[in-house]
Parts: sequence; C-alpha cells; structure tokens
Amino acid sequence: MQNLWQTFIRTTTLAVFLASATWAAVLAVSVPPGESGGGYVILGDNSDDADYVSIEIAPLGVRGLVLDRGTNAKADDFMVIKTNVDWKLTVEDTSGGFANTTGFMEPYVSGAYVDEVGDELANRFAVLVVGVDDNDGLLTNATDLSLGPVEIVQGNSTGDLEKTVYLRYSQNVSGKEVTGDYGINLTYNLSINK
Repeated sequence: MQNLWQTFIRTTTLAVFLASATWAAVLAVSVPPGESGGGYVILGDNSDDADYVSIEIAPLGVRGLVLDRGTNAKADDFMVIKTNVDWKLTVEDTSGGFANTTGFMEPYVSGAYVDEVGDELANRFAVLVVGVDDNDGLLTNATDLSLGPVEIVQGNSTGDLEKTVYLRYSQNVSGKEVTGDYGINLTYNLSINK
C-alpha cells in the first residue's frame, strides 16, 4: 500500500459582530498542527459584567497522519469554549484558489496549494462532532464543507466553567490517488448565538 502524506492547516477565528454601529470585536488565531493557541474577546465596554467569548485550541498532532489508499484516515481534535453568552461554532474550508474545490483536500507543495482543476482528493473532507461536555445544543457533522460555513455546535453560556468540544477529522482515500502532500484550511468561527 503506497502512502500519501497529509499536510493539514487549521485556523481558528474568534469573531463577534453585534448590531451596534459603534463597535465590533474580531480576533483571529492561527494554530498550526502540533501547536496550541487561543483567544479572548470582550464585547462592549470592558466592564466586569461585559459579555465575552473565548476559545482555546489544543495541540493538533495530525502532521504525521498518513493517508493510505483505500482507507479512511482519522485524527481527533478538541477545543475549549468559555463564554457568558449563548454561542455557536462554525467550520468552513478557506483554502481559496482559483481552481480549489471547496471541501476537498488539495495538493500542497512548498507551503502553497497547487491550483489546478481536478487535482483534489476524490472524497470530501469531513469534520465530525464526537461530543461536547454537558451538551446543551446542536451537534452537526460537517460532511459537506462546500456549503460555506457549517454550524457544528451551539450551546448556552458556560458561566465560570469551560466546555470541551471533541472533533474528529475524516478523509476517505480512494485507491487511485496521486502520491503527494495534501492540505485543507479549516476556519472555525465562535460567535454569539442570538
């Protein structure tokens, strides 16, 4: 069985946009595989009772995930959410490129995507929601990232507690794939759920 090597890129965006003409808060956190990161956004006037959302990203160790032809490659991941407002988490493929097929892993060479028609893996990349600590909302698997942002989890305020969202990345690999590095940019968006 010949292996394909997977290059995986994950970006988490913590973004909040409210119906205020005077302010909006945005924080982007880029978390490469094997590293951790996070972000915290206070909404409004920075007072002690202001609304906030935060997300922490665990080290993601899928740099060594091997895509074998004829198998389903999987890697587990998790994120920690803390917020005093109702929230939702979306995911989307933001790989970009003229010929990029959204929702599919594309050839990734020397730190950039190869931008040719028909060069993506045959099967869609999926983000599966394995579970949430004390689930109080929607859980949806993102099996079709071509739809744009897919809402995968929503929940109530966590108060002073943290909520862990457990995810599984899944890539079915056909028996006819071309050997090489493949990647996908996943952007997560944590926002207020009104």
